[in-house]
Amino acid sequence: MTNAPGFAEGFLKRVVCHACGATKAKRSATAFVYCDYCASLTDWDFQIAISDPRSKLPGPMYEAAVARVSGALATALASGDRARYLELQREIFAAYVEACPASVPPRCGDPTYRAAFIEYSAEGATRTAFNPQARANVEAMNAAVKKLKWEQTITGTKVESKSFWFMFEAVKTVTDGAKDEPELKHPDGAPLELLRKMSMSILAQGWIPYLTEHDTNLLLSTTGLASEYIQAPQVTLHATKCGQCGGALSIPEGAKRCLCESCGYVMTQAGGPIKCTTCGAAISVPEGTSTFACSFCKTELRAMRW
Repeated sequence: MTNAPGFAEGFLKRVVCHACGATKAKRSATAFVYCDYCASLTDWDFQIAISDPRSKLPGPMYEAAVARVSGALATALASGDRARYLELQREIFAAYVEACPASVPPRCGDPTYRAAFIEYSAEGATRTAFNPQARANVEAMNAAVKKLKWEQTITGTKVESKSFWFMFEAVKTVTDGAKDEPELKHPDGAPLELLRKMSMSILAQGWIPYLTEHDTNLLLSTTGLASEYIQAPQVTLHATKCGQCGGALSIPEGAKRCLCESCGYVMTQAGGPIKCTTCGAAISVPEGTSTFACSFCKTELRAMRW
């Protein structure tokens, strides 16, 4: 249909890290895409999100949590009780993290990061709720979504062009509106411009299958996301084990930090993996710690750094 990004085996979306400039070298195991060389958050992969069963709709436990606090949320908003509203949003996002692990960063496996992510999400929702203009922008976006029109073409169901671009402008208004707020520090340290770009990336990836070739190319050009999926580069990967959970890691040569997508902890690669003095396993050291237990034989190990 078009030369827009596809999902052929052996190809991946060209993603360049905003922090170190490295190009993504291997497929991400999660929807949240982290740099292979410095473990910085770089993008979000829509296809992985919708294909992972752990990113299913939240389910009854989450819905019950939302229903339990919905009345209190409305009361807090109406009375201007921001502190109470924020407290309730923390409950909602904590339930969401538990219900949909593939829809949140894999780093949420780290309790410290998980707490920071919940706080970030709750604060963001609270800021929107207590900002009349931001709230109006979200309402306008939701109204635009409801006005979408659909057409049957020889290549399948497509969204009608005019209604799509009306919705796109409403989404962009919500995304751009964040610049009017004091910057909210993301737990990954991601700058606001990257977060806005990720929002556009999510929108583009989700809507491309329902756009005509003309609208697809126009969307990619408008959002600055015209990069195609490219053949995966040939890189030298070193096999090691996570020092936190023992999971297998494949680390590109030259990487300084890496994220274990199994447990969510970041490993430092300064000096490379260390070998267990008892069982000989090659283990990457969890960042921020010098003493830890071997994931295999439980021998206490100490990483010496200078």
